[in-house]
Amino acid sequence: AFSIFDVTLGELIFKGINLGFLSYADMCPRVRSYLDPTLDETFSISDVQYTLRVLANKLRWVVDIAVDDSAVVAGTRGDLNLTVVLEDFTGGRATTQAGVRAEI
Repeated sequence: AFSIFDVTLGELIFKGINLGFLSYADMCPRVRSYLDPTLDETFSISDVQYTLRVLANKLRWVVDIAVDDSAVVAGTRGDLNLTVVLEDFTGGRATTQAGVRAEI
């Protein structure tokens, strides 16, 4: 499970505090992905804020997206189907209190 310790450590690393025993690059891939929810390989304060909201059960992590655009053809009204898998701060599937917004 992910905890406030991980977010606090990420915040300390973000602020540039030299801990001497750990750096962002030394963290396991799963923790790095939690500390970088946009997966853009940059770590910013907005990443820390997002992670805090996940821990507060206000937001979820998107762990998988599948797109079926087979019915979408120019000039028609075919459906675009998205399948999204969300996780909460425990690493379990978020099946309640979860919604997805998409902008096309």
